[in-house]
Amino acid sequence: MKTRDIVIALFILLLTVTLAYVWISPASHQAPELSLTTATGKQLHIGSKQTRPVLVNLWATSCTSCIKEIPHLSKLYQDLKPQGLEVVGISMYYDPPNQVMEMVKRKTIPYSIVFDLDRKIINAFGIKSPITPTTMLINSDGQIVYRKIGLPDMKYLRSLIIPMLENHQKG
Repeated sequence: MKTRDIVIALFILLLTVTLAYVWISPASHQAPELSLTTATGKQLHIGSKQTRPVLVNLWATSCTSCIKEIPHLSKLYQDLKPQGLEVVGISMYYDPPNQVMEMVKRKTIPYSIVFDLDRKIINAFGIKSPITPTTMLINSDGQIVYRKIGLPDMKYLRSLIIPMLENHQKG
């Protein structure tokens, strides 16, 4: 009986580790082809036809970690936008748009915000149960080259983005 319980526990542990690895794996995966309309009416494209690096951040107004990272994302965007970085905050389906826009105003969020009220965006990324915050960096070829659940290491993220922007400016 004990051996069976140990085998079951090991199987569950292995399955959990495998799923976690697939979710946070740094290996490149193609981003979905998405045409997005921001809260201000701007059109953005994510996927193989995008022309520059895009940092996608899944967030919610009720997420304290999300609120904590807003100033860091804002600074990153303001510093690197002139070189071509695009940052897109995807608000969760359960966040009422007026509540999101109030937070945008209160926190003076300078980057684009997109509502995902019908879950089409998170579904396109293959995310069944979104955990906020989740940050994904998509290179100019449409490859997801970084994915982080929780607060990202901004220094590390910046070190990934700058070479992409330098290559973007050369091309």
